[in-house]
Amino acid sequence: MALIPSLFFILVVMAVDPTFGSNKGGIYIDADMQYGYAQQCFNSGDPSTALVEFKRFIHFFPEDTRVRQAQFLTGQAYYATKRYEEARKIFETFLFPFSQDPLVIEAYFMVSRTLEQMDKAGQAETVLQNLLLLTDDIATKDRVHASLGWMGLKQSQGMTPLALEKAETHINSLSRSGADTYSRDRVNKTISTIRATKKKSPTLAGLTAIFPGMGFFYCERYQDALVSFVLNTALIMAAHESFERGNPALGGAITFVEAGFYAGNIYGSISSAHKFNLLRNQTNLELLEQAVDPPR
Repeated sequence: MALIPSLFFILVVMAVDPTFGSNKGGIYIDADMQYGYAQQCFNSGDPSTALVEFKRFIHFFPEDTRVRQAQFLTGQAYYATKRYEEARKIFETFLFPFSQDPLVIEAYFMVSRTLEQMDKAGQAETVLQNLLLLTDDIATKDRVHASLGWMGLKQSQGMTPLALEKAETHINSLSRSGADTYSRDRVNKTISTIRATKKKSPTLAGLTAIFPGMGFFYCERYQDALVSFVLNTALIMAAHESFERGNPALGGAITFVEAGFYAGNIYGSISSAHKFNLLRNQTNLELLEQAVDPPR
């Protein structure tokens, strides 16, 4: 009769501990180990592995107090692996309802960054403008103004209308402490330098290109100017000579080819003016980035 209670005890123990009576060993990972490993992967520059491990942590330990932080870090891992759309979707889950929680504030900046990377500068700017309206924290407002100021500086490289004006407005909206933190005086100096930098008019470049090579010459691309002048002149003379010798078929063919080169001469001159201005602005911004760390 003693066998029955003993058998019942063994069954109860096996139900509580499935490894009872087994000779096989096992590896058991708790929440701390899983989260620590995921964070270690992320901090060591392995966001792909970190992404998998944070997801595993969220799946196996959904009640852990660090799940929200793990979700945010999952978004950062997506961002680090350039999967911007997935990153944006995760960060957007933190935006509502709004609070001064550091994760919420940081999520606004991360949504803006992902949109910038997706070439949606207008939407990226709107996200930060919304944060500017929602927050009462001076430090956060300063960070938003600095970020929007740098956005304007970057947009000015592509000659976006009023980009410099917007940059200047936001930089000058910094508080006294923010002005020191984000180097307002140095940024304003760069804005003034960009304004004063000699620029080339694309319209004038196109007009001067009516005479082959002059558009390139105006844009200080002297070798291209010489090549354009020689090539177009040679083709025009060849076409003229063909017509003079009574060979209209050859003259027409050469004229057709010359028309393409001539149009390219005008288009290339206009494009060169844009590139000239872009390069000058890029140089000024690179010098600023060497002297001042952009807001993060």
